[in-house]
Amino acid sequence: MRYSQEFIDNLLARILSKELRISKATEQYSIGKSTIRYWLKQAKEKSDCVTLPNTGFSKCMATLSFLRCDLPSSLYQR
Repeated sequence: MRYSQEFIDNLLARILSKELRISKATEQYSIGKSTIRYWLKQAKEKSDCVTLPNTGFSKCMATLSFLRCDLPSSLYQR
């Protein structure tokens, strides 16, 4: 299944803001954990802007705190 970029951005924003855990997202949306980790890795590399949930405002992921430090390597391991 192909997901819209808006859906991916919103999902990642919710995960990064700790509103939603990866494990819950995999259950709720039937998305593989490795897919979500891949999206996180891509987002970090691209520093795309996302729409923050419940605000409607865009915020560049480069300004989110997770990018100011290294993500645990376990996020990229399969």
